[in-house]
Amino acid sequence: MNSMPPVRRPFPHESGRMRSPLDWWSRHTTPPAPPPGAALPAIQHAQRGKMNSFLLLVILGLSVVGLLSALIGSSPIFAFLTAGSGLVCLALLVLNRRGQGLLVGIIIWATLTAVLDLELFHLATVSPSAIPLFDLLVGNELLAALILPLPFLAVAACWNCVFVLVALALLPHTLFLQSVIAKSAAQLSLWSVALYVLVAVGIWLLVWMGEQMNPAAEVARLQQGLIDEQLARRHMEDSLRWMEERVGRVLNGDLSARIMLPEEEGTPGFSLALTLNQVLSRLQRLSQVQASHQAMLPLLAEQQSLEDMQVALDQDMVQVMQALRLAEAGQHPIRLGTPRVEELRPLFRVLHQKYLTPMPWS
Repeated sequence: MNSMPPVRRPFPHESGRMRSPLDWWSRHTTPPAPPPGAALPAIQHAQRGKMNSFLLLVILGLSVVGLLSALIGSSPIFAFLTAGSGLVCLALLVLNRRGQGLLVGIIIWATLTAVLDLELFHLATVSPSAIPLFDLLVGNELLAALILPLPFLAVAACWNCVFVLVALALLPHTLFLQSVIAKSAAQLSLWSVALYVLVAVGIWLLVWMGEQMNPAAEVARLQQGLIDEQLARRHMEDSLRWMEERVGRVLNGDLSARIMLPEEEGTPGFSLALTLNQVLSRLQRLSQVQASHQAMLPLLAEQQSLEDMQVALDQDMVQVMQALRLAEAGQHPIRLGTPRVEELRPLFRVLHQKYLTPMPWS
């Protein structure tokens, strides 16, 4: 009846030493892992938290390298900027650890997107021939797909389109740029917009198909079903142990014991407990009736004794009345037998003495 709960095997980062520094980093900077059988959104949230942690590790490493270079090169402004970026990374790691993965992802995406946009705009300002490098903005969409939920992919695509149109309008109109815009201004804008939209749609389709084909949801559902079955079995075993204890008390004579189970109405355990409680109630009532009957047995015996005495008294009085009637009629009295009621013996003796009959008992 006693059952041991299933032993949970420790994860690699829970037993002994860490396998690598990345394990230690992931353990202290990523949000808590979702429980077994968690829904797909919870699993994706944990995965985005891990990606945020990895990106922040890279940025933090670059900040440390930049800070060392600034200190060696005596560049206080650059040192201040790199130190500030390092502190921001540490704050974002704390937020990521506390489960604020969406906020951290938005800050990372917005920062990297702003840096890339400013760098491309600067290159295009210096040399308009760098305009084709605007196609690198699709990296913003890839980054959004990695660390943000799927709807943010449309935000990234719209931002890239707006940035290209604004950048083409704000760039210095050199002779080369004027010649390019004069020949194919609409074609250049439409090509960039179409590229960003097509990349966003392609990434969205790939992610959506991956979610549909990914067995993670099915595995999570099966794990949840297995956990539910184990919990139900353990609960049933606990219920049966509780019933066994109560039945043992009943067998030891405690008919007031009742089975109280935290079961929902309609479950097998609830029905079994209800049936056993009804049986115990009937047994308790029968025991009370038997106890009251046992208490009445002396009274019943006394009643029977009184009834027997009454019958004997009636018979003795019949003999007395017959003797008196014969005596009054002048006939010989009949011989009275031995009285059945001891209290009538003096009366019988007096009658025998009066009517000169022998007394067999004297």
